[in-house]
Amino acid sequence: MTPSNRDPHIEEQMKHMKAWKALMLTWYVLHFALGGCAIVLSVTVASKPAFISDSQTVSLLSWFLAIVTGFVTFLGPADRAGRYQRAYRVLLTEVTRYRADQTYTVNDVLAAYNQGEEIIHGSKSK
Repeated sequence: MTPSNRDPHIEEQMKHMKAWKALMLTWYVLHFALGGCAIVLSVTVASKPAFISDSQTVSLLSWFLAIVTGFVTFLGPADRAGRYQRAYRVLLTEVTRYRADQTYTVNDVLAAYNQGEEIIHGSKSK
């Protein structure tokens, strides 16, 4: 995205937009990392491969699986990543319009920022 001479007026919103993108990526990485661990652990516990010879190891892996699954459920990284992604896209679209079309104002960008905040912090039913 090419900066424009109007950017100083929306500097704070640009910072938020960059932060939302970073948080989106962080939550997606966490989602895939925890999900991958859950898949590997559940397959390992269910199949009880030959290299796991004792039931104590299976019990320990089951315990880790429960913890990982609990984190996935409690944190909801996919939902959070999706919220940050939607908010980022809303603000990015408005910033792009603001830069390309002189009829768009700071108020348009502020409205997009507020909409993004609502997406991120709003209720799950939305």
